[in-house]
Amino acid sequence: MDRNSTSAVRHAQCLPKTSSRCITPTFTSTHDFEITSHPLLEGIGVERLVSSTVFSVGGFNWLIYFFPHGVRNDGFDGASAFLNCLSPEKDARARFTLNLLGKDDVQVTKYEEVEHTFSSECVYRGYPQFVDRSRLRSVSLENNGSFIIRCVLTVIGEPYTEGGRVIPPPPLLPIL
Repeated sequence: MDRNSTSAVRHAQCLPKTSSRCITPTFTSTHDFEITSHPLLEGIGVERLVSSTVFSVGGFNWLIYFFPHGVRNDGFDGASAFLNCLSPEKDARARFTLNLLGKDDVQVTKYEEVEHTFSSECVYRGYPQFVDRSRLRSVSLENNGSFIIRCVLTVIGEPYTEGGRVIPPPPLLPIL
């Protein structure tokens, strides 16, 4: 038996082969949440928010939450921004960025992509210290009182395997 297996290894190129591959689907979308008349939000208070409309990516529903005066009194004088998953009945693994855009869609903040699994235990993730108030006022004034929070969101689907493809062996060559 040892001799046959050694022979099979030596002649592997003559044996039929199968293959399969693991695929992890991704679904990417961009949502722009425009805040108009930002000066009218001044004085709204800490922990008070405005939100985008619901948007769908990868079979999940999402919202952007914007807190013009932040989410807590921790000494940070600025705004907070979060991404919220409204479909927590099953986990949603995602990568996202939230960034502030000013006049002519110039990116004001430069946050790196965050990866998070949104679940019933944690349906939101984002930036408690998104942008300081003085910078936000400046951007708002430059753009007639408005700005955009852009979310670039990639939902990572469940991996699956496809395959079972048979690759026929090459034709046998005569032994010399």
